[in-house]
Order: sequence, then C-alpha cells, then structure tokens
Amino acid sequence: MELLDGRPISYVTPEVPSLLRELAALSVFVPVTTRTVLQYRRIQLFAGDRTPEWAICANGGHILRRGRPDAAWHQSMVGTVVGTGIDPEEVVRRMVALGDWVLSAKVADEVFVYAVLDLRRAHVPAIAELGDWLGAGGWVLSEQGRKIYAAPAGVEKWTAVQEVRERTGPTRVGAAGDSLLDRRMLEGADFAIRPPHGELDVVGCPVDVLVSETGVAAGAGVLAAAIAWAGRG
Repeated sequence: MELLDGRPISYVTPEVPSLLRELAALSVFVPVTTRTVLQYRRIQLFAGDRTPEWAICANGGHILRRGRPDAAWHQSMVGTVVGTGIDPEEVVRRMVALGDWVLSAKVADEVFVYAVLDLRRAHVPAIAELGDWLGAGGWVLSEQGRKIYAAPAGVEKWTAVQEVRERTGPTRVGAAGDSLLDRRMLEGADFAIRPPHGELDVVGCPVDVLVSETGVAAGAGVLAAAIAWAGRG
C-alpha cells in the first residue's frame, strides 16, 4: 500500500483495491487520516489516476481536493491551534523531556505533534501526566503503537468531514476508525464501523458494526460493511 525510499512499509490484503473501487462507485469516498500530506502521498492506493476527489489529512488540519490542499481551510486550523494558547513547539519540548525513550518528536503540518517511542522503556505514568497537561489546555493525547499524537480538540477529523459534506452534498455519513482521534468522527456519523483492535476497542466505543477481522485483515471487513450500508441508499 505504501512505499518509503522504495521499500514497502504498510500493506493491505489483495481484495482491498477492488472493494475500494466498489465503495467509491456508491459514495463520495473520502480517506481520512492523521498522516501529514507528505505521508498521505506515499499511499500507492491513492496515487495517480486513483487519487480520490477529496481527502482529509493531518487529523482534519488539511482538506485535499484532487490531491491539492485547501490553503484557506488549513490556515483556519492553524488559527485554532493558536487559539488554544499552547505552542506546538512547547509540546515537542515536553515530549522530549519525558526521557531518552522518546526517540523523536516533531510538529506536523503546523497543527499537531507526534513522537516516536521506544516502547520497551516507555514510562506510562509520564505519558499520562503529559496527557493531563494537554487536556487542561484543550488538546487530546492519543497513543497508537509506538507513537503518541497530540492535537488540539478543535483540529479533528469530524469537523473536516462535515466541511466536505457541506461541499459535496451527501445527507448521510458513514465512517470507520480505530483510534481515539477517530472517536468524534464515529460518534457523529450516521453509520460507524470499527475493527476489534486499537484504542477504541480498549475503551469499548460502541458502533453500528464491529467487524470480526483484526489487524491488516480488518480492512476488507470494514470496506464490506461500508459497501453494504452505502448500497442500501
């Protein structure tokens, strides 16, 4: 699915491309990701003539039309970050200060911060304390594998999804996700799907369909559920 420096670094099962085409024929299909624009562009499934008409990156910080970011939308999200009173660079400093088990930390697309951890040595109470500080400032902390993400509550996927819906006209929204950063989107959608893994499985987020597959195999299950729902009109 994704190449970095010529090497494949993430994967889907073989049936996923055809399922994506089927879903796109039934709906306004919008990839929604916490990935930066640069990271999103590494995804081969959405490259070239397969580029979706709309996409959302940077946890809602970017809306892309035919692969091109909407500058006005992005600047409005940067304004939301500024409005929290927390400088993203301060978040980076606090992440780095947690310990040498934080391997790197950086500001992404001006609207959120993420860090890469050495999970064997990571200090969970210190991460929780960082989350408390961020929460007091209106930010959300999310742990996903060996990464932690920090984003202002106002820079989130559901806000961007609603903007795309306003621009494209659908009256119903179906959504899928597995992380805390997806939760508001799933709660706001008319139809929500998730796999039995990730942060949302830990907290027990209720959805309309909980697919049976987990890991990389869950992609096909999620798409099949979305197609069945979209096909009902």
